[in-house]
Amino acid sequence: MSNNNLQYLSTRQPTFRPGDTDRQPDLLDFCITKGINTQKAEIASCLELSSDHTPILITLHTRVIRQQQKPSLYNKFTDWEAFRKSLDERIDMKIPLKSKSDIETAVAILTAEIQQAARLATPPPRTQPLSDNSPFYIK
Repeated sequence: MSNNNLQYLSTRQPTFRPGDTDRQPDLLDFCITKGINTQKAEIASCLELSSDHTPILITLHTRVIRQQQKPSLYNKFTDWEAFRKSLDERIDMKIPLKSKSDIETAVAILTAEIQQAARLATPPPRTQPLSDNSPFYIK
C-alpha cells in the first residue's frame, strides 16, 4: 500500500459477528483511498441493519474535521528540567504514612503536585491552520 501511496479508512472495530460462538468477530469492511486527504473523512458503523454484518459509512468533507485534542500533561515542548525543579520544590517528604487515609491523602497530594508541575513546565499546544487541499474533482 505504501509503495502505491494508498491509505485505508476503517472503524477499527469488527464489522462481522458470526452466529457461531466458536468463531471470532472480524473486520471485513474498510476502504482504500488514493489522493484523498483522510483528515477530511468521517468513518462510522451503520448499525441500522439487523444482521451479522455491519457496513461502514464514509463521509468526505471539503474541510478538515477538527477533532478535539486529548488532554495531555506534556508535549514535545515540555521543559523537563523546569518540571523536576518545580516538583522538587513542591513535594513535602515529611508526610506521615501511618494509616490508609494518610497514604490516600499523600497520593492525592502527590498527584496534584505532579499535575501542577507539568502545567507550569509545558506551554499550551500550538494550533496550526489547516489547509483545504482536496483535489477539485473530489470537491
